[in-house]
Amino acid sequence: MQVAKSPMQVDDEEEEEVICRYCFCGEEDGELVSPCACIGSQKYAHLSCLRQWQKMVLVSHPTDPALQKKDSRHHVCNVCNSPYTCAPPTRHDLMVSCVGEQVAELISKESIICAQNTYLNGLTQNMERQLTQQFPSMPSEMVSREVRHSLRRFEGMYFITSVEEDNGMHELPITDQAILNRLRERLDDTLSLQVEGKELKVVAAGSLAGIPEEELRGKLAALQAPVNLTFAAKEAPTSGDDRVVAVNLIHRTQPFSQPQVDQAMNKACEKYYGARRVKVTHYHGGPVDAHKISMCLVPGGEGKGWTLEKDLSKAIELAHSRAVRRCATQGKIAGGQTVRLTGLQGAAHLNGKLGLAMQFNEGSERWLVRLGNGETKQVKVANLEPREGAGGRVYVFWGAACWSRTQLLGEIAKGQWGVCHASVQETFALPEGKRKQGLDGRLTFAPVTEMTEDFMRDPSRQTIPTDENAQLLICTESDLSNHQP
Repeated sequence: MQVAKSPMQVDDEEEEEVICRYCFCGEEDGELVSPCACIGSQKYAHLSCLRQWQKMVLVSHPTDPALQKKDSRHHVCNVCNSPYTCAPPTRHDLMVSCVGEQVAELISKESIICAQNTYLNGLTQNMERQLTQQFPSMPSEMVSREVRHSLRRFEGMYFITSVEEDNGMHELPITDQAILNRLRERLDDTLSLQVEGKELKVVAAGSLAGIPEEELRGKLAALQAPVNLTFAAKEAPTSGDDRVVAVNLIHRTQPFSQPQVDQAMNKACEKYYGARRVKVTHYHGGPVDAHKISMCLVPGGEGKGWTLEKDLSKAIELAHSRAVRRCATQGKIAGGQTVRLTGLQGAAHLNGKLGLAMQFNEGSERWLVRLGNGETKQVKVANLEPREGAGGRVYVFWGAACWSRTQLLGEIAKGQWGVCHASVQETFALPEGKRKQGLDGRLTFAPVTEMTEDFMRDPSRQTIPTDENAQLLICTESDLSNHQP
């Protein structure tokens, strides 16, 4: 990368105008560099202006990796076609710069993600308009029903259960021979293929474990389904590739497998007969592996007010052990139960507030109660009104929603989602229909940047969103199980 000559160093015969090719200003606005092979008036640019150009190229891409196309403009000059000598910002770096460090740090385990009402309203209008245009004879009530169904995952309130580091290895179980045949046809001479902009290569693992590399092609050609193939990413993953997994807290459902639930309950009751009193509530966690239990949430105990447990039987045991009555002085309150504060004199402003009974202190004869704002209070039994959860509770989530960290930051940057730390208020203290209300004033949103969608810049405007989400929902709802929200 060359630094611009000063005006005194430029030969008269060159008659080269030393200005930035983007903003047309000179060195008085910053150092000028020559980032590529361009000459003449295109030779120089402020590094900040070049960065802005590179940023705008990435901003124009969809946030969903499945919809992104390879675009070289952010690292290759579109005039001289030579690579820029200064490395462009990564998509992850761009998204962090748009949302801010504070918001980026909130993408962590046990945080809440929730869509903005303004975004939902605008997306609803756009989808209704598109459906009406595509199917003019469709009754309005059917249009509304289709829109509500399609928007279900956007209307959710997602609890992040894990942020998993991407190790670059991807396992792919294949049970259908036709799918295996199509996959083999897609592989190039190096047994690689492009998936969501990344190059993945078949390696000696899974059904090909222990096979020398020079024999992989022949062994792969001979495989019959079912098989398990393993792909390795060509480029080392970064923190932007981390897998964010979350479950929806507000959409109840029936268990996908009642025998699985019965088996877990029976197993817990073999250890604790009273475990049958535990109330098990089922939720549609998300479209990924919707037929499997992704996580269980058990209220009470130490810490923030809950415990995450993947094994349903163990979750039921834990809920029972927290709810069991251990002494008469604890009253009719059980560990993990929702309580309402009442009759307080010194802290009357807390009367009527809901909280979660965490642990009982026999010495002080007080319950440790965690409130919706995260604070804990030592409260006498007489000042607590028991609510839901006397016998113990377990929330079971079937399926999950998944993003890469970069994808989720991109959606937040566009104004679609807000994020905050979770509390007992929206997890256990409030019923499903009121949990989103508990987030009022707590969600943090990205500042307005070039990433922000137009209709999100001013909530008072009636602009209808035209981003890819509305069309994507209409076109791919039938394939929801394979699409990340």
